Amino acid sequence: MTGICTFKLRFAYVKSLKEKRRILHKIMDKIKYRFNASVAEVGAQDEWQFSFLTVALVNNDGLYIEKALEKITSIILEESEIIEYNMQLVK
Repeated sequence: MTGICTFKLRFAYVKSLKEKRRILHKIMDKIKYRFNASVAEVGAQDEWQFSFLTVALVNNDGLYIEKALEKITSIILEESEIIEYNMQLVK
């Protein structure tokens, strides 16, 4: 199974692209290290208060993927606000 989750993030207190990218790299590194997931910024690269982040996980166990995506959501919430998200499980 594959789990794909796209997040629209808001960085309320960020004042520059450099600061936003620093926070994004911190989030992405945590996700990659803890879950061995693929993660990328897929939109709003030039906007300093918003970003679109997509995370993909592959595993035989769909329940594992769901729980991992919930934990990933918690990691993201430590550093930013999630405006909206879309989660898909593909068999």
